Amino acid sequence: MMTLDQLKQVRQDLANGIIISRSQWVKVLNAAIEAKADTVKIWNDWHGGPSPVERDDLVHYVLRDGYSGVARSWTLSWGHDETGSDIVKYEVIK
Repeated sequence: MMTLDQLKQVRQDLANGIIISRSQWVKVLNAAIEAKADTVKIWNDWHGGPSPVERDDLVHYVLRDGYSGVARSWTLSWGHDETGSDIVKYEVIK
Protein backbone atom coordinates (compact mmCIF):
# COMPACT_ATOMS: atom_id res chain seq x y z
CA MET A 1 0.00 0.00 0.00
CA MET A 2 1.19 3.51 -0.78
CA THR A 3 1.51 6.12 1.92
CA LEU A 4 -0.17 9.49 1.72
CA ASP A 5 3.22 11.09 1.01
CA GLN A 6 3.77 8.69 -1.90
CA LEU A 7 0.34 9.54 -3.29
CA LYS A 8 1.13 13.25 -3.03
CA GLN A 9 4.42 12.69 -4.85
CA VAL A 10 2.65 10.87 -7.69
CA ARG A 11 0.15 13.74 -7.92
CA GLN A 12 3.04 16.20 -8.18
CA ASP A 13 4.81 14.04 -10.78
CA LEU A 14 1.66 13.88 -12.90
CA ALA A 15 1.23 17.65 -12.60
CA ASN A 16 4.82 18.04 -13.84
CA GLY A 17 4.13 15.85 -16.88
CA ILE A 18 5.90 12.71 -15.69
CA ILE A 19 4.32 9.62 -17.21
CA ILE A 20 3.63 6.58 -15.03
CA SER A 21 3.00 3.00 -16.09
CA ARG A 22 -0.37 1.27 -16.03
CA SER A 23 0.71 -0.86 -13.04
CA GLN A 24 1.79 2.26 -11.15
CA TRP A 25 -1.54 3.89 -11.96
CA VAL A 26 -3.43 0.84 -10.64
CA LYS A 27 -1.40 1.02 -7.40
CA VAL A 28 -2.26 4.70 -7.04
CA LEU A 29 -5.96 4.10 -7.62
CA ASN A 30 -6.10 1.20 -5.17
CA ALA A 31 -4.27 3.21 -2.52
CA ALA A 32 -6.61 6.17 -3.03
CA ILE A 33 -9.65 3.90 -2.73
CA GLU A 34 -8.32 2.36 0.49
CA ALA A 35 -7.48 5.78 1.91
CA LYS A 36 -10.99 7.07 1.18
CA ALA A 37 -12.82 3.96 2.40
CA ASP A 38 -13.26 5.42 5.89
CA THR A 39 -14.56 8.75 4.60
CA VAL A 40 -17.24 7.52 2.21
CA LYS A 41 -20.58 9.12 2.95
CA ILE A 42 -23.35 6.78 4.05
CA TRP A 43 -26.58 8.24 2.70
CA ASN A 44 -29.89 6.87 3.88
CA ASP A 45 -32.93 7.15 1.62
CA TRP A 46 -35.92 8.63 3.43
CA HIS A 47 -39.61 8.20 2.64
CA GLY A 48 -41.14 10.18 5.51
CA GLY A 49 -42.25 9.44 9.04
CA PRO A 50 -40.98 10.17 12.54
CA SER A 51 -37.35 11.24 12.84
CA PRO A 52 -35.09 8.20 12.37
CA VAL A 53 -32.25 9.71 14.41
CA GLU A 54 -31.66 11.11 17.89
CA ARG A 55 -33.07 14.57 18.58
CA ASP A 56 -29.69 16.32 18.92
CA ASP A 57 -27.90 14.48 16.08
CA LEU A 58 -26.31 16.73 13.48
CA VAL A 59 -27.73 15.68 10.12
CA HIS A 60 -26.67 16.39 6.53
CA TYR A 61 -29.87 16.21 4.49
CA VAL A 62 -31.04 16.49 0.88
CA LEU A 63 -34.49 17.78 -0.01
CA ARG A 64 -36.65 16.63 -2.92
CA ASP A 65 -35.91 19.92 -4.73
CA GLY A 66 -32.14 19.22 -4.55
CA TYR A 67 -31.29 21.63 -1.74
CA SER A 68 -28.95 20.20 0.89
CA GLY A 69 -27.97 21.46 4.30
CA VAL A 70 -26.83 20.58 7.79
CA ALA A 71 -28.99 20.96 10.90
CA ARG A 72 -29.89 19.38 14.22
CA SER A 73 -32.49 16.67 13.77
CA TRP A 74 -35.07 18.37 15.97
CA THR A 75 -35.17 21.41 13.66
CA LEU A 76 -36.16 19.37 10.59
CA SER A 77 -39.54 18.22 9.33
CA TRP A 78 -39.20 14.48 8.72
CA GLY A 79 -42.74 13.88 7.40
CA HIS A 80 -43.54 13.96 3.70
CA ASP A 81 -46.17 16.10 2.01
CA GLU A 82 -44.88 15.47 -1.55
CA THR A 83 -43.34 18.93 -1.93
CA GLY A 84 -39.81 20.08 -2.68
CA SER A 85 -39.11 20.49 1.03
CA ASP A 86 -39.39 16.76 1.81
CA ILE A 87 -36.18 15.16 3.08
CA VAL A 88 -35.28 12.36 0.65
CA LYS A 89 -31.76 11.48 1.89
CA TYR A 90 -29.84 12.04 5.09
CA GLU A 91 -26.66 11.09 6.89
CA VAL A 92 -25.78 11.55 10.54
CA ILE A 93 -22.68 13.66 11.08
CA LYS A 94 -22.73 13.73 14.91
